Amino acid sequence: MSMVNTFAPLGGYVIADQDEAGDPKYYGFVNAQGHWYILAINTDGSYKYYRSSSVAYATGWAGRAGYTYNYFHAAF
Repeated sequence: MSMVNTFAPLGGYVIADQDEAGDPKYYGFVNAQGHWYILAINTDGSYKYYRSSSVAYATGWAGRAGYTYNYFHAAF
């Protein structure tokens, strides 16, 4: 799955990691400034997001299963 996001306000983010082994499926995105978010796609078809400005991406990705994900309007 190729995921490059060009939709504002997420333009400039590119896929950095993916974990499609379970439910949900996780996709990590990073931009040139080091900002990041993780997209969780659930089997019910919902797309939910997590982002943090206080944690480095590698740490955030490692902890992806433990976060509370929200719909786009709540996460951004």
